[in-house]
Amino acid sequence: MVALMLMLTAAMGGMAGDGPAPGEPRIEVQGHRGARGARPENTLAAFRHALGLGVDVLELDVAVTKDERLVVIHDLFLNPDLCLTPEGARVTGRISIRSLSLEALQGYDCGTLRNPQFPNQRPVPGERIPTLDAVFGLLEATKGADAVRLNIEAKSVPSRPDLTLPPEAWADALAAALADPQRRRR
Repeated sequence: MVALMLMLTAAMGGMAGDGPAPGEPRIEVQGHRGARGARPENTLAAFRHALGLGVDVLELDVAVTKDERLVVIHDLFLNPDLCLTPEGARVTGRISIRSLSLEALQGYDCGTLRNPQFPNQRPVPGERIPTLDAVFGLLEATKGADAVRLNIEAKSVPSRPDLTLPPEAWADALAAALADPQRRRR
């Protein structure tokens, strides 16, 4: 089974033949962390797979690197069950995303290891933790993805500036990432 989160929402619009009548409830399909049951979570491969399945929304989490780049990852630390070091070994210890530059973070392979929670997940060796900009680029380049929306969770722990940006800085960083009107509509 593909791990997609289903949410019951009220559809306020629609066209004949596209589903429920206006105002009728409909099932909204969200690709949770892309399609984490089928591909490595929060990777371009997972988002590409979810788009191919026809999701309405891509759900993703965003953290920030040492050089203040927005990256798509669920945890504030590299997950040793999901990522390999640049040398190809398992990650050991707690390596925070905030402690790494984007260049350093891009050295980690987060696609080779199968998530132990999803035995049917297909590994994609060499997948890296993408930037938020790369996800927008994928959406822009994917035919038929014009109506796909994003559900973005900004990972913020105000009491831990070593792990995240302060709330005001997060707001500014996300506003800058969404400055393009095409991005804001998602």
